[in-house]
Amino acid sequence: MRLAGADVELILPSSFAERIDVVEALRDGSPVHRIAAAALGLCWPRVRRKIQYRGKLLDFGGQVIDLLSREGATMDEVYPVAAQALELVAQSALPTQAGVDANVGNSGAPSSGASSG
Repeated sequence: MRLAGADVELILPSSFAERIDVVEALRDGSPVHRIAAAALGLCWPRVRRKIQYRGKLLDFGGQVIDLLSREGATMDEVYPVAAQALELVAQSALPTQAGVDANVGNSGAPSSGASSG
């Protein structure tokens, strides 16, 4: 895939905290176009070299949109790629059904038959 005259390679951010920022912004009802653009910026090393993420996701997403716009990309071109990045990040940060199933009943609370001592 290409965007703003460059090949796009999406790489999951190594920072789990950054991925959680994306998921939390989705839960907050923040503007999806900025969240998706931020996910693209976090996943595309070419953008990460140009813009530093400082923990303000929506600001970062706006900077990504502005950068790509200056480089000639339209939102019609950006959004499908950004949506792929958003899906990649969200899937990596949300628990899987298998993980949930494996942890059901493992809350650490003693069972009713456990003795205290």
